[in-house]
Amino acid sequence: MRSVWGWLLFGSFGSACGVTPYVAPDGGGAVAPPSCFGNNDGQIARDEVQFPLGIVVKYLVDDGSVAVAPAGTDDHGTRVWDLRAAAGSTIKLELAQPSGWSAGEFPGAAYVTTADIPSGLMGAFSTSDDALLVYGFYSPQEESTLLVYDHPIALVHFPIRLGFTQAQQGTVTNGKLNGVPVSTVDTYEVSVDRSGVMLLPYLRLENVLRVRTNLNQQLVGGIVQRRIQYSFFHECFGEVARMTSLPNEANPDFQQAAELRVLVGP
Repeated sequence: MRSVWGWLLFGSFGSACGVTPYVAPDGGGAVAPPSCFGNNDGQIARDEVQFPLGIVVKYLVDDGSVAVAPAGTDDHGTRVWDLRAAAGSTIKLELAQPSGWSAGEFPGAAYVTTADIPSGLMGAFSTSDDALLVYGFYSPQEESTLLVYDHPIALVHFPIRLGFTQAQQGTVTNGKLNGVPVSTVDTYEVSVDRSGVMLLPYLRLENVLRVRTNLNQQLVGGIVQRRIQYSFFHECFGEVARMTSLPNEANPDFQQAAELRVLVGP
């Protein structure tokens, strides 16, 4: 059974901050920020991320077994993640209004978006003043997959800051995955464990925060599935990169990932 993964899609679809503007590949002018103004202070406040309905963001995605270095490298005491050579396919992802056959299953959700690119599985989310919440997952195809948590799970707390840790558990009862009945108990162990510089194809971002999430899924019959995911966040840009481990990975510094995702320019 495929693990239900890919829940943490976006910290934000916000545009570039004034502190670290987007610079075009030809060296042209930066894109002015329309609504987000970060202060590059090493933590991400709620007003430094945006979740506007209808916005579309592009990621370069490699969802094969891809070489990664989640620990980055040490450059004279500064942690650096260099993703300038990332390859893959450009994928457009959108924050959309809940609609269709599953909308009534997630009455508290403010938006939906693709949670798993290969399968097209969707996730239902909302934001509060202090957290990004997930309500569950569903398939675009009616009645194929429906996984509703017994309560919303806080995936990220604001402000996002180095040293934060939490563990939360959610239960799916009488769910369905690809037409097969399923129940799970999912434990999310989240920590903001590193900060540093990220080098993207057209951006250099300082004070990027690495959010590590261990997901443990207990299924009926004693089956346990585990994954490690690293999401990299920056003020206003939100999630600028992601590394998701292969199933049941035990090494936190894994060198092969099931998915590498990198923010690309307009």
